[in-house]
Amino acid sequence: MYMPLLFIILLLLSGESFAEVAFEPPVRINDDPPQINFHDTYSSGQRSIAVKGKNVAIVWNDIRNGNNDVFFSFAGDGGKTFSKNIRVNDDNNSGNQWYAAVAVDEKGTAYVVWEDDRDGKGNIYFAKKEEKKEGFTKNIPVSPDAKSEQGGPAIAVDKKGTIYLAWHDNRNGNNDIFFAKSRNGGKNFEKPVRVDDAGNDASDQIYSTIAVDDKNNVYAAWYDYRNGNSDIYFTKSNDGGRTFSKSIKVNFGEDEREKTGQNSPSIVTDGKGGVYLTWEDKRNPKTGSDVYFARLADSGNAFEKNIHIDDEDAENSSQNYPSITANEKGIIVIAWDDDRSGFSDIYLSYSNDGGKSFSKNFGLGISNGKHRTAPSIAIDNDENIYLIWQKSEKGKKENDIYFVKGRIKFKE
Repeated sequence: MYMPLLFIILLLLSGESFAEVAFEPPVRINDDPPQINFHDTYSSGQRSIAVKGKNVAIVWNDIRNGNNDVFFSFAGDGGKTFSKNIRVNDDNNSGNQWYAAVAVDEKGTAYVVWEDDRDGKGNIYFAKKEEKKEGFTKNIPVSPDAKSEQGGPAIAVDKKGTIYLAWHDNRNGNNDIFFAKSRNGGKNFEKPVRVDDAGNDASDQIYSTIAVDDKNNVYAAWYDYRNGNSDIYFTKSNDGGRTFSKSIKVNFGEDEREKTGQNSPSIVTDGKGGVYLTWEDKRNPKTGSDVYFARLADSGNAFEKNIHIDDEDAENSSQNYPSITANEKGIIVIAWDDDRSGFSDIYLSYSNDGGKSFSKNFGLGISNGKHRTAPSIAIDNDENIYLIWQKSEKGKKENDIYFVKGRIKFKE
């Protein structure tokens, strides 16, 4: 049964067209007792939700069993009803699992990657679940021969079912970004390839985000300490991940101050040539951090100007953990957590002109004083928005995972 709309907002975009954004009531996803355990939706690139057609897949970190596990829930009806929670990792509770990210295909197969210390050090593990199967496949390490610590995995899957992964890895003494792919449905992964070109210096490159388009072009970004402070860097591959381009710095502009920090990048492609990137940025001295955006130029060798996404209402507050999504029509939506109201809440902004301009910031219309953080967002080709976050009460460490579905309706 379709739920009544909870919140409707009318927004003016680009001075020409109006849009109506409507949200259904939020739904709690974790099925253990409310506010008993800790759950979180942090992932590299904020990719804890994935949508393809009517298939909605969600992953999160969960301590209901006494240690950190990865849990999963799925809806095959566009988010109306979700499955019972399923534990993804198949260890015997001897290890901890974090930073899970998910992708899903049109058949309802979900692909999950995460950081796992069951072997005594951090490794990247992978598993998948077909819609009609009860559980996940046997967990496999992505780079089983590596002696290094690995973390911060990101995932993308193309229309042919090729799986693309990126993560940070200290096999060279410092953390670098590595990439691997599987062309056999995740039975095994090809030899990892280093993505960044920072050389053999002692700087770290960490927490990557990855996307792939319909032509099997691969795009990756991460935050990078080669200049002393953290910057956002980007690379691409036009041959399916065999080779990668020279790394380019994304954050720039007249308002950028040296020795500030940029982190938490999230990347997406609309599948038709548009590549969009958002990140957390500390260039403005009045605030703790802001959300910025840039679009890859048509040349593919540079990014267009950095755009400040959070608006004047957020000038004296902090914005964190942005997540970006786009559909094949080039509609872009960014979500982040924002403390402009005195507590962390979820705010959004969207663009219907390929990222040239963005709407006024708006929230979910829920004003109950709960703390909402670490959003992950997805959009389909009907402009339905799918959003998750973690919710907590002031003074409590316990929290829950919530999901909401909304829709953007454009009106001339």
